[in-house]
Amino acid sequence: VATYEVYQSIFGKTGISKTIIRDMIPFLNNELSHLLDDSCFFKLELSINSSNEIEFHMIDTDTRVVKSINAGSGYEKTIASLALRSVLSKVSSLPKPNIVVMDEVFGKIADENIEMVGEFFKKIKNYFEHIIVISHNPLIRTWSDNLIMIEKTENISSIGSISTKIS
Repeated sequence: VATYEVYQSIFGKTGISKTIIRDMIPFLNNELSHLLDDSCFFKLELSINSSNEIEFHMIDTDTRVVKSINAGSGYEKTIASLALRSVLSKVSSLPKPNIVVMDEVFGKIADENIEMVGEFFKKIKNYFEHIIVISHNPLIRTWSDNLIMIEKTENISSIGSISTKIS
């Protein structure tokens, strides 16, 4: 019984991990605000509810309407999850990869929102040394520093061309 009580005090809903997260929430919310400011039409905020569970809220910047991240559009969910991943990787004490791979993550975003996502994408370049984006959307090509085109001939994929932006 004593061992279980110690376990609960460390890993339970009021344990050390929740205490650390609770203390980090203002910092995380500030980082999320900085990352999402000017690159989308909502804010993302974390909080801990009365049941001591972490909640993610999206707040419309115009109407101030608050909704759960689960109620967001494809665009909102995509940007929110990428923002969370970027910010959490920044504050984590775990070894941090300098690379992130995004495979068709922008597929659920309407073309009219892609330009705004481009602004967000410029900001997350500060979080990772290398970002690889795999996409069929030609609008995304303008965000890249390097572009590798894959061509498929007779059901065999190969590198078609490589281009590099000249700064």
